[in-house]
Amino acid sequence: MEQIEEAVRCALDPSSDRTVKAQATQYCDSVKTSAEGWQVCLKLFTNVPERIPEARMFALQVIDAMIVKAGIRGSENGASERLGAARKTLLDFVSTQYAGPKYQSEIPFLKNKLAHTITLLALASYPTQWPSFIRDMIAMTGLPSASGPLTDDSASAINMTAAKPSLVDFMLKVLGALDEEM
Repeated sequence: MEQIEEAVRCALDPSSDRTVKAQATQYCDSVKTSAEGWQVCLKLFTNVPERIPEARMFALQVIDAMIVKAGIRGSENGASERLGAARKTLLDFVSTQYAGPKYQSEIPFLKNKLAHTITLLALASYPTQWPSFIRDMIAMTGLPSASGPLTDDSASAINMTAAKPSLVDFMLKVLGALDEEM
């Protein structure tokens, strides 16, 4: 993880030596194309204490590339396992880290990128591997799952004290990203 973070830092630093910058960029490209790169990047993104924002953004880009390759473009060997592992790790991160003050301090572009990554997971997995996508998103917010039509009586009976505002906001980001992708 440290190597990736340092490579990202060097690749983006305008004062880096050209040769070092080229090597850093080449290393980043090799992480993106390697079979295990997404796993390391998943750990890098969810690491506590967190890594530099640029490295975390790069990590999400690598995870996105795996999702597109494994799920959206076709099903290769082990694709469902990779998608499931990424989904579990990212949803665990969101439900634990974003439920509290971390969400307010998270850089907006990282929240938006993570929402986009989860959207790609949904597009690659729904309905065959992740049929509970919408229910999972609602459950994460602390809002009750709805069954049947919403009426005035059922709407007034919803206990909003259980809702986690930061996770409701994040779910809306995911739904917005889903709308953009459709």
